[in-house]
Amino acid sequence: MLPSPSQSASFKTLVIAAVQSIPRHRTAQRPTPRRRLAAARYALVSLASTFLVFGCARDSEIEENALRLTDFVAHQESNASTDFISAIESIGLDRIEYGLHKREFENPDNTSFEILHGMGRLKIFSADGDLVSLDLEAGLPQWATDQKLKLTVKLNNKRVSRLTLTPGIDAYRIEVPSAIAVQGTNRLEFQPRPSRKQRESGSVPTALIRRIRVRSNSARRFWPLKPDRIQVVDSSEKAMPSTIEMPTAAYMDMVLEVPSEGRLVGSVSSRAAPNEDQNTIEIYARLMDDDLTEQTLVSEQREAGEKRSRRFEFDLGSWAGKIVRLRFGVSGSGNAVVSWRNVRIVSSGSDRVLDLDPIIEPVSPPRTGRLGRPDILIILLDAARADAFSPFGSERRTPALERLATDGTRFSGAISTSPWTGQSVPSIFAGLFADTIGIGAWGSNLPDSVPTMAELMTKAGYRTVLWTQHPFYRNRQSLKRGFQEFRQAPRGKYDSVPDPKLLVDDERPTFAWVHFIPPHTPYRPPAPFFGSDSSWYTGGISAEATFLNRFPRKLDPNILSADDRRYIRDRYQENAAFADDLVRRVVEAYDVSGRYDDSLIVVLSDHGEAFLEHGRFLHTRYVHREFLHVPFVIKWPAALGEVRTSVDEMVPLTDLLPTLIDGLALESPGGGFQGRSILPVVLDDKPRPGPYYAVTRGVADRSKSPQPETMLQQDGWRILYDPLNDRSKLYRHHDDPNEQSDLAERFPMRALLLRQTVLRQMAANQSLLNVSSGDDPERELDPEVVEQLQALGYLN
Repeated sequence: MLPSPSQSASFKTLVIAAVQSIPRHRTAQRPTPRRRLAAARYALVSLASTFLVFGCARDSEIEENALRLTDFVAHQESNASTDFISAIESIGLDRIEYGLHKREFENPDNTSFEILHGMGRLKIFSADGDLVSLDLEAGLPQWATDQKLKLTVKLNNKRVSRLTLTPGIDAYRIEVPSAIAVQGTNRLEFQPRPSRKQRESGSVPTALIRRIRVRSNSARRFWPLKPDRIQVVDSSEKAMPSTIEMPTAAYMDMVLEVPSEGRLVGSVSSRAAPNEDQNTIEIYARLMDDDLTEQTLVSEQREAGEKRSRRFEFDLGSWAGKIVRLRFGVSGSGNAVVSWRNVRIVSSGSDRVLDLDPIIEPVSPPRTGRLGRPDILIILLDAARADAFSPFGSERRTPALERLATDGTRFSGAISTSPWTGQSVPSIFAGLFADTIGIGAWGSNLPDSVPTMAELMTKAGYRTVLWTQHPFYRNRQSLKRGFQEFRQAPRGKYDSVPDPKLLVDDERPTFAWVHFIPPHTPYRPPAPFFGSDSSWYTGGISAEATFLNRFPRKLDPNILSADDRRYIRDRYQENAAFADDLVRRVVEAYDVSGRYDDSLIVVLSDHGEAFLEHGRFLHTRYVHREFLHVPFVIKWPAALGEVRTSVDEMVPLTDLLPTLIDGLALESPGGGFQGRSILPVVLDDKPRPGPYYAVTRGVADRSKSPQPETMLQQDGWRILYDPLNDRSKLYRHHDDPNEQSDLAERFPMRALLLRQTVLRQMAANQSLLNVSSGDDPERELDPEVVEQLQALGYLN
């Protein structure tokens, strides 16, 4: 964000500049994810030799077989060393990760980053890694009379300062040791440390962070016309290609498999701040290969005030067929804006086309109506991993799911799009990813603009019923939207099932959503299930969530013997068998009413369950396979005829709503879905296209800071990406389905390519509906719901 020219003089007199008074420098036109993907699909894959030539590329020539640098801007817009960090820029994982942004009504310029629940977190990007100090204004609200609050400031998880805040706002300068700051993303955290007296009395004041300024080693001066981020500037003339502008210091990357006969072409120019004639900048383009060695393709030192354009062309033949990273950037002490014009990879070869970095875009499903208008029953078993049920590999029989799989279709590769209920169920209801609809911790709601499954069914004339044992629907009014009847099972009565009269109606077809807690903790099913698998155990280990949640942070998994681990898994297996019996009891109501054959019956789970495969029990934190792989069976209406009885390819649960829209010919909202109808897979034997994506906030409790992780699977590779620490884990999905061998170091360029893909997907999701994570701290949960969530292990 930038101040207007009229404000710049006053900024120079302050140690710190007011964030709110800095207007946003917006691009003229930002390419949509669909346009970026369309451009990327022209990329080809094969090349030839090595020479660098200035002045020979024809920028006006628009090659058809070209991959343009402009296709890679969206997820890298903030890759610039900005002078100011805005505490109101956005909520999410880009700059502001956690906290409430609250405007003071008396003085709108005094907008503060208000630290709640013990953590405030921001990201700072340093293109040169030369961050040397931070200027900030911080304090306590004026009402916190006679109070003090210790505030620990950390950079990249290392303490750089401890402040003592008092009522009012004071200015601070924090020196940053050179070994702490890194090139790229730096994580800045504020951790209030209340005294024991404050904690015991419940009167902990709120820390306010108002203004933050970053100081770099090069001491670049602030100037009002510099963009604060990388941006595409589209020319008004059709013949003139788009230009990427970046300020000193900044860089952006393009990771790709190099095509045959490929060349890097384009031109570069710069413009400087006033009175910058004596300071220099370096403009560069560098290539890194799989050996992690860098080669400079373009390097030019110039005075920041020098205005000239330079064309370049570079033959990439030496890297044909290899994955490389191209980095385009500007560095130095000078204040300038560098323009990269029509930079692209071109190829005259036509032997192979590379569909680079596909994005899972929303599409509107067909509306074939092939399912007619059956009664619909959807049963969700909470925290059910697929291999706990016999149709998916369990040695213990689960006859209810066996019957439905025999009478319908078993989806052995089904995955949830999030490893916990609070994000996965809204995703299923909306047919969109959780980060697309802005769902974060408990208490966040679906946006009003997103229609739910029940709303669409009600609009189609269905009677809609929600029956649940889970408490989280109680506070989530958005999830109850469209349900005409709502029933909450008595607390802790996990052996209860809905009244058969609730599930069917003689006047009109019924859509019923039934949510059972089992096999989720507590692993304490009634007889005859309790002890049926675990009675052999004579040890003293607990299988309660409060104990299992202590691994690995508070307890070392190595303290558990093989028998201890087997016992905990057996207790879960007993609960899974109990869950299967609950399914049997509900389905029997359709047998008795004579509606079984003509009904559509679905059994699925919202997420899996972990048993130390990657160091943890239960779920929520990670997106490894055991957290996502779930049972999914559909018993189709008899009138549908022959269907595929088994589908082994991956099918995400976001496909359920588009399948209903297709099969029932429901009215489809204009925005489309990130799920796909699976009727073509089941009825027409067509493959289900990838890639596949999942995301987690990492913690369900909004009083704890996010620990995000995302998963993307494409072409047999699966990446698990931690955006907080910018770390990747890479697996070959088909060779290593249980994800035991991390190949990120062995195949660093493949990891970078998939990291680029997942970052582009995250950027596309966050911009699709333009909604932020709904972690609204002022939307309180019902105290009884909090107590139940604690009992289920979510808020411990």
